[in-house]
Amino acid sequence: MEEHIRILEVNDGEKKSAYTREVLYKLPQWFGNKQSFEEYAEEVKEYPFYSAVDDTGKCVGFFSVKIHYQHTGDIFVCGVLPEYQHTGIGKALYRTSEEYFIKSGCKYVIVKTLSDIVDSEPYERTRRFYRSIGFDTLLTLTEMWDEKNPCLIMFKDIRLSKMNCRKEQLLLYAVTDRSWLKGETLYEQIEKALKGGVTFLQLREKTLSEEEFLKEAAEVKKLCQLYHVPFIINDNVEIALKSGADGVHIGQGDMGVKEARKILGPDKIIGVSARTVEQARKAQEEGADYLGSGAVFQTGTKGDAKPLDHKVLKEICASVEIPVVAIGGITRENIRQLKGCGMDGAAVVSAVFAQRDIEGAAMELREILEDMITSGE
Repeated sequence: MEEHIRILEVNDGEKKSAYTREVLYKLPQWFGNKQSFEEYAEEVKEYPFYSAVDDTGKCVGFFSVKIHYQHTGDIFVCGVLPEYQHTGIGKALYRTSEEYFIKSGCKYVIVKTLSDIVDSEPYERTRRFYRSIGFDTLLTLTEMWDEKNPCLIMFKDIRLSKMNCRKEQLLLYAVTDRSWLKGETLYEQIEKALKGGVTFLQLREKTLSEEEFLKEAAEVKKLCQLYHVPFIINDNVEIALKSGADGVHIGQGDMGVKEARKILGPDKIIGVSARTVEQARKAQEEGADYLGSGAVFQTGTKGDAKPLDHKVLKEICASVEIPVVAIGGITRENIRQLKGCGMDGAAVVSAVFAQRDIEGAAMELREILEDMITSGE
């Protein structure tokens, strides 16, 4: 999300209405009926409301929410201005809304949108957005609206959101590498990757001194916070602790999960490398938050690593409840070979950081992964 955008709770009813009108008026593909958005503009006065505003105070997006029967949250109406779509604002607004639902004791969140029975590109984008943040299809109700516009109800079990990291956050997992700086700083390359849609970032450094590593980690942490992307450190638990990173990724030969958990505490993310079902189950039992499994293809970063059979990857994914990320040698050309393996995301290095257009490469990979994973391919 852009640095100058802030997410704010709005309590003034008239301001809620004004923001709703301003945004929905610019979204005729979804809210072409003036009567409809005028009704929304009046009803939002009664419900919790979160807005994304720029440094001039202009509202560029909002979420209005409500609660049914104490345990089910409802995204009543929402919208983001066209020029601010695909920048992370919608997801940031949703995360704020989900925090409200969790604090209110909700177990589930629902949202109503147009069914995919109707061929509509704007609403396909809407459904894809909700799938990317963890929503699944519940049912279609033709009688709720009308036969020409059947209503699709999507839902999300937010009890799972209380985990240290969620599956959708691991969709496009980038691991840094200094091999392709080409006159740029690593910070600049990371920001390009984040702008392109990276959802999780691991900082890996093998040659920096501890002082340099710690300084860099603190800077990258702040950058990732601007984009609401989890930030972890490769191997080094002490740097993760001192820098305030969101967690650490450890290999089979590194510190154990239990020891890392004692140092970092219960709320930090701990990822573990696993090449076998036995390693995967053990890591889960010891409290790992996610697994990285591979290398699934021959890789330049670990040239001596024998590629992991994709059948084994599928077995690992089926053997645990925690998310699994495929890693190793993944490129835009071969990533679809992992279709059907059951992983929750892909970890990439050169497929992003070795590319001339880092932002564009990240954007393309994310679109492929969304088709493969969040769309159920």
